[in-house]
Amino acid sequence: MLSMVLLGTGNVARHLFDVFSAHREIQLVQVVGRNEKTLSYFRKNANTSNSFKNISDADVYIIAVSDTAIESVSQQLTAKKGLIVHTSGSASIMELRANERNGIFYPLQTFSKNRAANFQNIPIC
Repeated sequence: MLSMVLLGTGNVARHLFDVFSAHREIQLVQVVGRNEKTLSYFRKNANTSNSFKNISDADVYIIAVSDTAIESVSQQLTAKKGLIVHTSGSASIMELRANERNGIFYPLQTFSKNRAANFQNIPIC
């Protein structure tokens, strides 16, 4: 089983949460976000926290925050051993330079709250 922490609570995070929650091979350990109101959506299938200082251990950390916040969020993960990726198609991998194991997980799709995403048809770059 692959353990995962999702950092962020916006549209991309929400769609990733929905697809990952549906798979038994993935354990969503935690969702971390600043906004308590948007965190409430994620509480049904994962522990949540509004503190980026108390991030659980996991195999994979997906940073799904605004491009301007990627670097500061990744710096909260420097002691973590898992793979750390961001979901931006326009931010450099250098935003994750503080982390040894890093990458980009970019779904080539525009996401909205009111439209379901079919990840079987979405290319991942």
